[in-house]
Amino acid sequence: MARRWSWILASLSLLPARAGAIPGIDGHMTDPDRRLGAVDKSAIEEHLGNIQGETHIDVAGWIVEASDAELDALGSQAYRQWNIGKAWDGAVFFVIPPGRRARMVLDPARRELTPAEQARVLAADNPALNLRARIDRLADATAAILRDKVFRARPQGNKDLRGALAYGLAAMLLALAAGFMSLGRARARPR
Repeated sequence: MARRWSWILASLSLLPARAGAIPGIDGHMTDPDRRLGAVDKSAIEEHLGNIQGETHIDVAGWIVEASDAELDALGSQAYRQWNIGKAWDGAVFFVIPPGRRARMVLDPARRELTPAEQARVLAADNPALNLRARIDRLADATAAILRDKVFRARPQGNKDLRGALAYGLAAMLLALAAGFMSLGRARARPR
């Protein structure tokens, strides 16, 4: 009897996730129905991880089969349940139904993309392509915008000599003040 139950439970775990259910998160790209092959999944994970490392923005997604009416609600629920972007500067989350246009979920309090940028990213999606190509196109379009914003806000390699000098001078003055205070306390202690 126990064998029969274990076989039934194992069989149920291989069934596709039913519409309306939020599965457990599985990396940057959650694919509960295993529509991506292992090589494609690994490549997508690396691609999205690189974008996240460069921009500090969590770019993630979920491949899900659901009706158009359910996609936005399911995407928002998964975004909250999985804490997308909580440990990062922000997030861009895609809900990708096979054969239909992807949807985007952003935190309303801190939208990483303007409506025009969102439209530009979603225009890169082509439902006729295979899933890996679609995800790569969405990721590349998102990364191009995010990199431009991040590097414009934090230019790399530009040195601010005046700022560095002022900061260094202030730090030295604080260190000297701390040293004199320590000496004063050491002398004031009774022996």
